Amino acid sequence: MRWRKFNLGCVLEQLGKTLEAILHLSRAVELVPSLADAHLNLALAYEKNGQAHNALRHLSLYVRYEPNGPWADFARSRIDKYRPPSPFLARRKALHPSGESISGA
Repeated sequence: MRWRKFNLGCVLEQLGKTLEAILHLSRAVELVPSLADAHLNLALAYEKNGQAHNALRHLSLYVRYEPNGPWADFARSRIDKYRPPSPFLARRKALHPSGESISGA
């Protein structure tokens, strides 16, 4: 059943039937929460549907279940797109390579 839901969700997503794809892929991850590929495809369907928060959640779950999987780098790049920048990283970028602040602060 889970593979049927997963496969049907992928096909529907490719056909542009995003809401139906979300329904079937969501059911697949309910049946098998560790099904990483279903999380990735669900994230892509959520992206197409303009639901960034849900996309981020499922991209993160893909990386949790497949940290070295074939799509892990892709998923991480999409996660970086959605996560707000860290104030710490913004401060680091403002520093000159010598460690001095560019702004003089």
